[in-house]
Amino acid sequence: MFNLYDNCILTYSLPNHKDIKEKILNSLSKGYELEDKSQSISNTDYQKDLLDSKQDTWEKDNMETAHNREYFKILYDSLQKHFHPLLSDHFQVAEYTLTNFWYQQYKMNNRHDWHYHGGTNLIAVYNLELPDAKFKTQFYDMFRKKDIEYIANEGDIVFTYAAMLHRSPPLISNERKTVISMNYNLIQVKNDMRLK
Repeated sequence: MFNLYDNCILTYSLPNHKDIKEKILNSLSKGYELEDKSQSISNTDYQKDLLDSKQDTWEKDNMETAHNREYFKILYDSLQKHFHPLLSDHFQVAEYTLTNFWYQQYKMNNRHDWHYHGGTNLIAVYNLELPDAKFKTQFYDMFRKKDIEYIANEGDIVFTYAAMLHRSPPLISNERKTVISMNYNLIQVKNDMRLK
């Protein structure tokens, strides 16, 4: 079951998080450090070399390589079993795609400033390691000009509409934070959606 916060943020506790956490962490390939004026991330596999290409090409290339990543296989099996059926039911969609998928690891003072995800209509963040809930992803509603308060812990998937401004606040902890970000596109509404 999903928890709804402020009519825009949904959370879901992945029931097998404790079973897959170490498997995923041990299977993360060595990525690279990403450092610029808007972000400081100690390790990620976000494919920056494809960023200059067109969005649809980048998503296709990233998903093709994602299927070869061991951590993707582990998490995707769990998503298919636990999360995706609920996602389909909640949004009443007959067809959706997971278009992009990457991990980010944060150490002391790392951050990712306010940003959007383009080329998608639903974003999700899986809190694989979250040393303290105060370091969870923060969301800001530009329509209502307010921060969105919600509860999330390690093992939770947090998701919302892609037009929701969000950031990873500076991590002030000696413990690492690891998230797996996902972009979804909800495509086809179920035929009987209006009958419910």
